[in-house]
Amino acid sequence: MSTLDPDRRQSFKKDQPADPRFAWASFSPDQLIACREEIHIALEAMGVPMSLKDVNMERELMLQFYALKNLQKDVLADDQTPRNQQAQVANATGAVLSKVADLQLSVYDSERFKAIENALIRALRLLPEEAVASFLDEYAKILGGQ
Repeated sequence: MSTLDPDRRQSFKKDQPADPRFAWASFSPDQLIACREEIHIALEAMGVPMSLKDVNMERELMLQFYALKNLQKDVLADDQTPRNQQAQVANATGAVLSKVADLQLSVYDSERFKAIENALIRALRLLPEEAVASFLDEYAKILGGQ
């Protein structure tokens, strides 16, 4: 139920433009930039990630997985849900589980690579400076080719 009284609701509807979009074109570039910055600050204050680096992909994927698991449990327990919809939920749950497995493998590979690089750095410290420089040049070429 709306908390506005019926008269105020009617006047509010009359005041609405036919096109519900905001008239951004009426603003100057400086005003638009200021508005954009204020919106950005407000979204950040609400905890809305503003870039991909701010998103915890592992957490989001696990939350999606658990939500799908709950949905799957409910759907499979409901005799009224058609079999094709039950299969869709099962397939979606399987797809997310596959993504979780891929993420685990990626994290494992990343951690293993870090350990290898740390061992390499320790070994490089024992070598003559020329050998280290030669290796690092070759390493940079390999990384640059990716």
